Amino acid sequence: MLLTHYHFILLLIALLITESNGSAAEVRLINDLMSGYVREERPILDSSKPVKVMLGVSLQQIINLSEKEEQLEVNAWLKFSWRDENLRWEPTAYENVTDLRHPPDALWTPDILLYNSVDAEFDSSYKVNLVNYHTGYINWMPPGIFKVSCKLDIYWFPFDEQICYFKFGSWTYTRDKIELEKGDFDFSEFIPNGEWIIISNRTNITVKQYECCPEQYEDITFTLHLRRRTLYYSFNLIAPVLLTMVLVILGFTVSPETCEKVGLQMRFILLEWSPWLLRIKMPDRDNNMATLKDSWKMRNRRESMARTAFEYADGPVTQIHTMGIMLKENFEELIYQVKQEKSTDEKSVERLRVLQKIYDHVKMIREHDDDNDEDSRVALEWRFAAIVVDRLCLLVFSILIIIVSIIIAWRAPYLFA
Repeated sequence: MLLTHYHFILLLIALLITESNGSAAEVRLINDLMSGYVREERPILDSSKPVKVMLGVSLQQIINLSEKEEQLEVNAWLKFSWRDENLRWEPTAYENVTDLRHPPDALWTPDILLYNSVDAEFDSSYKVNLVNYHTGYINWMPPGIFKVSCKLDIYWFPFDEQICYFKFGSWTYTRDKIELEKGDFDFSEFIPNGEWIIISNRTNITVKQYECCPEQYEDITFTLHLRRRTLYYSFNLIAPVLLTMVLVILGFTVSPETCEKVGLQMRFILLEWSPWLLRIKMPDRDNNMATLKDSWKMRNRRESMARTAFEYADGPVTQIHTMGIMLKENFEELIYQVKQEKSTDEKSVERLRVLQKIYDHVKMIREHDDDNDEDSRVALEWRFAAIVVDRLCLLVFSILIIIVSIIIAWRAPYLFA
């Protein structure tokens, strides 16, 4: 048992010695490079020249584009590269070691920040290690979730296009200290977004002099031209609106007797002028300029609401009207004769009672028919008025929809994406 533990300890010591011997060249290289290294010093031999820093962006994903807050949130990797003259070596002198890894706080790094960041931490990148090659070339790729301000124009929503950009620049180094160079705007690892399409991109470098400082500063801008996908909104917004418009148009064809119409009190316009303009023929009467003039002259004449039993003489009332006249004349003549003869015999009284009942019954029937005729006439006018309103609204609504659709199709930046 003791022998087994002894062999295990020897094996562990051998492994540690082997690993120590294997990393001795790197340890010696790091000690030689960092001896006297000052991370605050710009890594260039001639202090009058700028450090050339190349910056690229590898876009991974569009997380969100908020119309309300006007902010674009993405997942991206920043790709920095520059040459550090103080970190070069000959690989053959260090057992062919060609590269090293350094923590971000150990070496000089450019203080390049995202100018239009709206993140709570402002610099939201994750500080990863820097890769140092024997030629002095430094490669640094910090990933991060970046949130930038973006001016949005939703006038053509959901057929809108948006332009957002990422503006990077040094916070303290002027143009004569750091010179920016364009890197790749890489989309090889990009995950397509379900709502937005990237239709173009560009990178440009600008020089600007700010009010705070007399020196000039460089910045590099990565611009995205985005186009909204319309499929989602076609099913959830456009299709319901189109169905609603179809239902509205079909509603104008519904019969007025369905009691689903809205009544309007503008009788002369609905029953006279509108049918003439819309070329709708009124039932049982002409509708022309002459009838319009006659109606206009009689517009202030109102019909009396107190109607008697002997005012109508059209339709089924004609026969009852004739009988009423005969009964009325005979009844009045009989009353006159009775008064002249002053006769009150039982036959005359009985005759009067019978005639009175007949007269009352006929009068009741006539008045009932008068009311039905009046109701039918008013109902007919309202039905015709509803037909006129339906025709007018159908034409106006259809013309409006056609014009608006043509304008949108003509002026919209695109229709399908």
